[in-house]
Amino acid sequence: SVGGITLSALIASTMYGGAVAACGVAGGANVDKLTVMPFILRGIRLLGVDSVHASDTARKRVWDDVCATLDADTLASNSSLIPLAKVPEYAPKILKGQVRGRIVVEIS
Repeated sequence: SVGGITLSALIASTMYGGAVAACGVAGGANVDKLTVMPFILRGIRLLGVDSVHASDTARKRVWDDVCATLDADTLASNSSLIPLAKVPEYAPKILKGQVRGRIVVEIS
């Protein structure tokens, strides 16, 4: 998740015994209107992803798992390519949670 409102919404909609992995704070470091109730009543877990201090071995294992389980067609259907000049147009939409999927910025 990207933090902020998105993280709050993910936790609120997570099923019994589920887990949410937080790997960034692009949407904000605060979790708005979040109580401990989902954690207590539904056994929800919030998992922090440490990508800074992960060992090369751990990184390779994770990327191998991603490559083995992620369908390339699904990834392509949820991806958009935008030129660098469009980033100022997309940034506010991303921060407001109005963009779904992956956006790849073409630098050249």
